[in-house]
Amino acid sequence: MTDERSPYGIGLLLRVIVKGVVLFAACNFLYMLVPPAFVGSISLYNTVIPGRERFPFANAPTLDNNVTILNLNTMFASHVVTAPPADDEYRVFFIGDSATWGFHLAAAETYTQQINDQDVTLENGQHLRVYNLAFPISSATKDLVLLEHALQYEPDMVMWLVTDLTFVPERQNMHMIVTHNEDHVETAADTFSLGIDPFYEEYTWWDQTLIGQREDLQRLLHLHLYGAAWAGLRADHDVPNSLATPTNDFDTEQEWFGYQPGTVIDFWHTDVLEAVMNRPEPIMILVNEPVYIADGENSDLHYNFNSPRWAYDQYRDLLATATDDNNWIYYDWWDAIPPDKFIDPLHVKPPGAQQVSDLLLAAIVEHAE
Repeated sequence: MTDERSPYGIGLLLRVIVKGVVLFAACNFLYMLVPPAFVGSISLYNTVIPGRERFPFANAPTLDNNVTILNLNTMFASHVVTAPPADDEYRVFFIGDSATWGFHLAAAETYTQQINDQDVTLENGQHLRVYNLAFPISSATKDLVLLEHALQYEPDMVMWLVTDLTFVPERQNMHMIVTHNEDHVETAADTFSLGIDPFYEEYTWWDQTLIGQREDLQRLLHLHLYGAAWAGLRADHDVPNSLATPTNDFDTEQEWFGYQPGTVIDFWHTDVLEAVMNRPEPIMILVNEPVYIADGENSDLHYNFNSPRWAYDQYRDLLATATDDNNWIYYDWWDAIPPDKFIDPLHVKPPGAQQVSDLLLAAIVEHAE
């Protein structure tokens, strides 16, 4: 039997429970008052941990020593682009898809890192520094949302690497970066006149509490835990020992995202493309990325698994015409890399990445001011 005079009776237990509930409720309420941008910007990167050379993305989290982050503030806070630049730095930002991000490439093998390793000084005396601001899965809208946020870091030049998949209408509004960053999408829409209507989840007050935000907070914690692997090994992406080979034989089906041969494809807004490329600054360079070109069965109908010839040719004609009309800086490198340097229709092996890097560097040097 419990002594009624014991300090450890039922009354104390109830008081502890009530105080715990009140404290927990207060923490959740206070967290709701903290601006999400502030929470997302909390980072040990670029201070205790070296900034990352590319945005966090995990294809296989347990192997990659990485986690996919979709909060734009967190993504940039972890990236080396937010560190103070050198006084003599000429800044070039790369935006694009998984090929530019470096899928199946170690951090040291990406286009940007291979260029930075050459330690180039331009004719104007500035030191060239390129930044990888690409993110996997092709989408022009996603690229421009990232670019709009990146402009505050004052690039001298932007290289936009694209493929036909970049301009597929169905890929624009549903990209995970677009659907998870409503405020940033609205800002980008104002900056670039984007006519988009992405799908957003309806958030309740509960979603803004510590409990409701637990998944994002968990990702933020994992991002910093994986920072040890990045700091010590520069490891952020698992590269298989045995790389795949591209599909080289095809059937006769030529449908492309619902479009049939002979139809005019409703590519993503060409007027927005003009608004972006015609900006007075920074210098904008558009690059049609190299792709795998098959030579097997029915290769007269398909360049590769992603692109039937009729659709890809229509895409290239669109960019060529827009470039001629607007006098853009444009490089069409679709067939610049031999087929044996590819893993799949878009991603290259390290030797192929070196070739692409050399092309990109030459273009930067030619147009740097």
